[in-house]
Amino acid sequence: GDTIEISLRYQPIEPKKMRVQGHSKITNNTLFAAGDYISPGFEIILPDAYFPNMIVGDTQTCPWPYLRREIPHNWYVDGRVPSIGFLSRDEAHILYNTALQFKGKKALEIGCWLGWSACHLALAGVALDVIDPLLERDDIRQSVIDSIQGALNASGVQTTVELIPGYSPQRVEEFAAQFNRKWSLIFIDGEHGGSGPLNDAIVCDKFAEKDAIILFHDLAAPDVAKGLDYLKQRGWHTIIYQTMQIMGAAWRGNVEPVKHQPDPNISWQFPAHLHGYNISNNKYQNTDLNQLAIVHPNIVFSSLQAARNSTQNARSNHPESVQQIAASPQLPSQPLISVIIPCYNQSHFLPQAVTSVINQTYKNWEIIIINDGSLDTTSTVAQNLIAANPQHQIRLVEQTNQGLSMARNTGTAAAKGEYIMPLDADDILAANALSCLLEICLKSKVPCVAFGSYQLFGNENRTVPSYDLYSPENIKQSNMIHPSSLYHKSVLDLVRGYKSEMKEGYEDWEFWVNCHKHSIPFLGTREIVVNYRRVHGSMLEKAQQYHHKLVAQIVSYNPELYDIESVNSANKLLESIAN
Repeated sequence: GDTIEISLRYQPIEPKKMRVQGHSKITNNTLFAAGDYISPGFEIILPDAYFPNMIVGDTQTCPWPYLRREIPHNWYVDGRVPSIGFLSRDEAHILYNTALQFKGKKALEIGCWLGWSACHLALAGVALDVIDPLLERDDIRQSVIDSIQGALNASGVQTTVELIPGYSPQRVEEFAAQFNRKWSLIFIDGEHGGSGPLNDAIVCDKFAEKDAIILFHDLAAPDVAKGLDYLKQRGWHTIIYQTMQIMGAAWRGNVEPVKHQPDPNISWQFPAHLHGYNISNNKYQNTDLNQLAIVHPNIVFSSLQAARNSTQNARSNHPESVQQIAASPQLPSQPLISVIIPCYNQSHFLPQAVTSVINQTYKNWEIIIINDGSLDTTSTVAQNLIAANPQHQIRLVEQTNQGLSMARNTGTAAAKGEYIMPLDADDILAANALSCLLEICLKSKVPCVAFGSYQLFGNENRTVPSYDLYSPENIKQSNMIHPSSLYHKSVLDLVRGYKSEMKEGYEDWEFWVNCHKHSIPFLGTREIVVNYRRVHGSMLEKAQQYHHKLVAQIVSYNPELYDIESVNSANKLLESIAN
């Protein structure tokens, strides 16, 4: 039968502390060499003494085209083979800090090279299985054993490590079947070209526990990113870490990836093939859950002069990157809010949407229902709602079918309110949504977009913490902000509404990116403000087949916010589609 080539089961010998607790200022920490960076907040482990051949390599000796030589972090190599790199210091600590939450659970590593990454996993206390064809070589296997055994003995960590020669995905499949194995943490760092990373992701999806994280390294390579793409398509949550070679995480169930702050001294670029992913960024985090957290894009408000002139309390000073607003029991004014509800063949959901507005704690609102050429009973249902609620300002606008963007634009053109709140006909506002978001808007010094978290229901049930996911950089890569966000009507004048050309979807994402182009601040709260219905056959689901085209349109409409490579790629794709 099949056998495991080597099993390492270590017990502590003369333990000494290797771990350093989380820190806040890397630049003041003398433990690290110049050129090293570790994200603030991480627990630190330094097993360098057990890798006696590790040196800082010369990136010019590596022929691999996806090595990011422009990133000024130390590129560590083994002096015996100086053209193949290890994980950077920061990347190794993403691995280690992720693994800490899985102490005592099964973990799998695909591709360990000389054991630097495996050592960081083992030191976190996971029960580690390592699969790599190079473990067939006696010299490599012994080097890995010596490094891991020495580090574990010194640290006092008790765990098991299985070194398994073989190629993934075949060896993963065989080993999992033979030992009935599933893993809670998986690190994919094996074959970097062709279909290798995709095949690794497919087999790992099969043998991952229901609560699991899968980490990737070298996502700078498009073929590696195909593995993460696959998991995203399979419904895994995903995040990108801006590191020397770009790491990423996919997760599902009751687990969370670690939060990471990219080195603030580097002007980071993002490869075009990773557009659509969120980037982990702790810079805008705030831990006081009892206060509203205000997040401004760190850009100059040069194009907001017209909006400033229309706002009573306009001021020209640039806001702080992150501010706090204390909650107040009463709003200083009661401006009219226009709630815009486009409806296309969703008459069965429309009463719930309208009722959620009627039930708002804030009462100065109007509802404008836009029947976008529906073939169902939308008009009749809307008219019945108007007749049943004569005390409220509810209007119906009829038009031929023109798509969601034009329906929203029709509604905003008819709006009498000072503020606009879009609401899809199948969604439901939380009772305090208008009050909560208006409070943010009224405390802003300039017209803004106020947004909150949202709760998915229907086919999927989870909360999306938009505030924690949002940053000016992240919104360029993926949309974490729900369409039901509140903004001053003057914002529409600046961005000129929703793009009518984006009929397949993503029009709200383009609207948010367009707002950033015009330096409009985004101000967020962790409060859940809307319940977002997810059903099969929804517009969002249908939009996925046009994802690459729609992202290209967003980039093409807002080239000022993207690097030249992304803009050129987007325009090339759109030209090929047009032809």
